[in-house]
Amino acid sequence: MLTAAPAHAGQVNTNQVVELFTSQGCSSCPPSNDLLKSMADNDGVLALTYSVEYWDYLGWKDTFADPSFSQRQRDYSSAIGHGRVYTPQMVVNGTWDKPRVSTREIKGDIISGAMPKLVLHDDGMFSIGGADDVKGELVFVTYVPGDQSVAVARGENGGRTLTLTNVVTGVSKLGAYAGKEKMYDKPVRSGEAYAVILHGADNGPVLAAATYTP
Repeated sequence: MLTAAPAHAGQVNTNQVVELFTSQGCSSCPPSNDLLKSMADNDGVLALTYSVEYWDYLGWKDTFADPSFSQRQRDYSSAIGHGRVYTPQMVVNGTWDKPRVSTREIKGDIISGAMPKLVLHDDGMFSIGGADDVKGELVFVTYVPGDQSVAVARGENGGRTLTLTNVVTGVSKLGAYAGKEKMYDKPVRSGEAYAVILHGADNGPVLAAATYTP
């Protein structure tokens, strides 16, 4: 049995996960960026911004984009069932999506509390507890907590300064979870926060999530 130390004070267990797929080159995205910013201030909400690169050809190369973020978006769209990717796209608890969602709309959409316990530490080490009959896959996300401003010089948002919140810097799948207790040790750069998300199989609904902010 693992004997990991208790989580540090920076851990927050979340009951809602809202992930925004956006682009600095998308003129429809700023209102959704603002909505995510307002949600990030709510207790229990893990709000993350993923910048995608597929609109770069419109004249502005997104400074935060990575192809792995677009892949996560495609995985979600396949799991949700419609197979479409678009910006802005806000995904709630891995189960449904809209261009913009409000705090009112997600109020009753809560992750179940009867899931494996996640214990996070300030050095990127974390553990997941055992849970009979629970199967899924773990995803590890690093992000810069808080707001970042970007002055866009060209493209659809040329001349505007955009504000993005909790900008994701990396996302990786850690493999299957089969109900067994396990410990992980992942690198986290100085100034970054990280989140651990347990999905159902095939990038299914979020079963559990927690975040650690240094």
